[in-house]
Amino acid sequence: MKAAQKKDILSFLTLSVILIANFFFLKYNAFRGFNFYDMCFNLDGAWRILSGQRPYTDFIYFSGPVHLYSLALFFKIFGFGKAAVLAHITAVHSLVISAVFLMVRRRLPVFLTLLTVILTTTSFMWSISHPWHDHTAHLWGILGLALLVRHLPLNGARQGWWVYGICGFLAALAFMTKTTLGLAYICLFLAVSLAGSFRWQGAAACALGFSAGCLIPALFIDTGAYVRQMMAYNRVESGIRLPTLTNPLNWFINYYWIPLSIGLVNLLPHGLVVLQRKKVIQICVLFAGTILVAVFSVLSGGIERAYNIFMWGPVMAVTFWALFSVQDFLYKTWQKRLWRVSNILLIGLTCFLILISVRDGLQLRVWTYSGKKSIGDYTIQTGALRGWRCDERKGRILDGLAEFIQESVPAGDSLLIMTDMQILYALTGRESYRGVPLFVMAAGYMPLPGQQVQEVRKTILENLPDWIVTDLGTLIPIVPYLGIEDLVVNRYQGMKALGPYLIFRKVK
Repeated sequence: MKAAQKKDILSFLTLSVILIANFFFLKYNAFRGFNFYDMCFNLDGAWRILSGQRPYTDFIYFSGPVHLYSLALFFKIFGFGKAAVLAHITAVHSLVISAVFLMVRRRLPVFLTLLTVILTTTSFMWSISHPWHDHTAHLWGILGLALLVRHLPLNGARQGWWVYGICGFLAALAFMTKTTLGLAYICLFLAVSLAGSFRWQGAAACALGFSAGCLIPALFIDTGAYVRQMMAYNRVESGIRLPTLTNPLNWFINYYWIPLSIGLVNLLPHGLVVLQRKKVIQICVLFAGTILVAVFSVLSGGIERAYNIFMWGPVMAVTFWALFSVQDFLYKTWQKRLWRVSNILLIGLTCFLILISVRDGLQLRVWTYSGKKSIGDYTIQTGALRGWRCDERKGRILDGLAEFIQESVPAGDSLLIMTDMQILYALTGRESYRGVPLFVMAAGYMPLPGQQVQEVRKTILENLPDWIVTDLGTLIPIVPYLGIEDLVVNRYQGMKALGPYLIFRKVK
């Protein structure tokens, strides 16, 4: 058996061990904490789709539909509950880990390949261990990134057509999962195509693939409603996040500037040499563009920035690939020494990042914003979420509300939940109320001021729910914000209170 074959066997066996270890860590970590505010709408959205509802038509949504449909697929296979959630996050994470492995296999030494795979394993999903649309969007982008790295430089225009066409298609899936990330990836792929050979064929293929990818979800959704709801939400969010994006100091975040600096110091001198310029420029565009996408995803997302470390693995993989791509151009002693020192520094940085990401994963630090405890101190007792740990106060309220709905609310009665516990629909087997935002309703934010508020108010008035669950604590402004306080006072009777949560029944 040849040495190369032995290395391949060893590499794939090690990858298998990493994937198995990843499953067991996710199984251990996934159900230690449940963030109601951020997770209930994901699960409710998939439940709605599983029940026959359509995004943007039957409920208002602020992001692309692909993530919800992917989660609904796992609910269809495994049933609603923890098994489907674990299967979803394991599948997404395993695909990303495998993509990074295939990206740099045979481009890097076995040691560096496995080191970047380990970093991807510990950083991509361990810190959150929940199904999240950012991860699903990154999945498609990373698959495109892996395809590019494996095939650059291209052998001809024909290869460019299918490589860039697939990259454009994957960027479209990222776009239809999370708009900002999809735009970032399509810009990256277009820039790489224009920086290399067969530039116009590559750019055209990328654009065609992107267009085709955007058409597929259109078969399942009302595209007009999708555009209106996305544009309305992004107008509001751009005003909040634009100042963050335009502050140069914010781009020095999560250590991304270190591999960027090390890589450019090694790459830029080679770009000055005429015979090497074209190849090096394309490498620089792909390398630097990947890091810019990673930083942009942190600054344009809603996840705690310090723990939004999902792209550490792919970034380090592309950085090592970029350095090894110019290894044959090292003619001078100082270049060789710089290259060796740079690799040593990057190896040290990778090991450091692995340690940090393991710590963040064990402590579920991504959920620690706003003073929320990340690891639950109460075990949910209700139905499909039984055994999932969460904050004790919220967990007891969830169990209490679910018990009351199951015992006192007739199965045929309609139910409107205006709290951060939309998961109650699925937990109690009820149809989710149509025509309202999927995300938790909050005054001044969701539904958006203006037309959306009027649409939601009209929906409620025309289809009065038999029961309403609302929160008179943090979400108390939502009832007057929607202009339905007189309706609640005159047409509904309070039936049960659990902390600040109240259940009303229609009596007139």
